[in-house]
Amino acid sequence: MSLSMCLNMRQSLELRGGACQTIFPVVERFIEADSDRMFALEHIASRKNMEKYRSWMDFLFAEVFTQYRNRCLRFYDGKDVQVVEWATKEQILEWQATLLRFVALAHVAHCEKRALSWSKARSMVLLAA
Repeated sequence: MSLSMCLNMRQSLELRGGACQTIFPVVERFIEADSDRMFALEHIASRKNMEKYRSWMDFLFAEVFTQYRNRCLRFYDGKDVQVVEWATKEQILEWQATLLRFVALAHVAHCEKRALSWSKARSMVLLAA
């Protein structure tokens, strides 16, 4: 797949929607508040396969909390419900805090022009959780 095809695909993903359907409003506002944050996410996700996701929040959730990836994909196939229907409010708040740290970490690395892989960032935020 060419770089331009990857960029077009990434740009076509909406921030909200899909399995996560606006359950992480703090993360969404944080990303929207500074376009560099979205750019940092795009950069750190450049080697990830995003084609299977319907929104950035689904992608972020499923690729940070990989144990829930299959539930997200099953939702797309009509075989599961949205995250809000099976997760507790406490889980959602914990996940939101972790996703916020992930985006912030990606942004700081981007601003400092430091290389940071998705797997390294994921490990760092999950260890801190």
